[in-house]
Amino acid sequence: MTNEELLKSISGMLKRHEDYLNDNPDVFYGIQGRLLKAIDYGAQEDLEKADKPKVSRSGYRDWQPKEDNDYSPEQQTEIKRHMEQGYSHREAERFANAHDSPKDFQAALNHKVNPSQPSDKHLETLRDLALDYKKRSAKLEGEQASAGTNPQKYASHRNLQSHDEAYADYDKEYGSFLKELDEQDLHPNEYDEAVSKWQGDWHEKNPDAQEK
Repeated sequence: MTNEELLKSISGMLKRHEDYLNDNPDVFYGIQGRLLKAIDYGAQEDLEKADKPKVSRSGYRDWQPKEDNDYSPEQQTEIKRHMEQGYSHREAERFANAHDSPKDFQAALNHKVNPSQPSDKHLETLRDLALDYKKRSAKLEGEQASAGTNPQKYASHRNLQSHDEAYADYDKEYGSFLKELDEQDLHPNEYDEAVSKWQGDWHEKNPDAQEK
């Protein structure tokens, strides 16, 4: 029976005994008091159910953080620090080594906690790692490419390798020059002129770099 059906049933019963209840107000107030307690109890149950993690028919439930007193002071500090950086509570808990994970394969099979949507901060970190691995993979493919089987990738890698070798000193010296230039607080026009002059002087001193 639903709550709505129960209320209709109680309302009909009270209506049928309206004359008796009017003549015996103590009985009416007693019934009213019990109904109010039942309503309060039902509302409290609803609140408790809302606080509990949702469990699907398959037995999977949403992840919930632990109580604060279940974390050590060090773990609480680490969790707070990572959450301030943009990580979710679940991710921060892992960074703080405060998470509970399955102890063996069988426990992993019975571990029925739904996955969580990764935070933007975590996705950003994964994206940087993926780009780094992608560059390393492309470099390895180029190094292993054969001129006979994959001439395009072979030539592309050799050109890139030659460029990196020729400009290795350029990047280092150019970075140092820009750092010194930033400390001089020059006008934008003077800044551009200084950069153009430095680049021209460097290529004049290193003509081989232009040929590669």
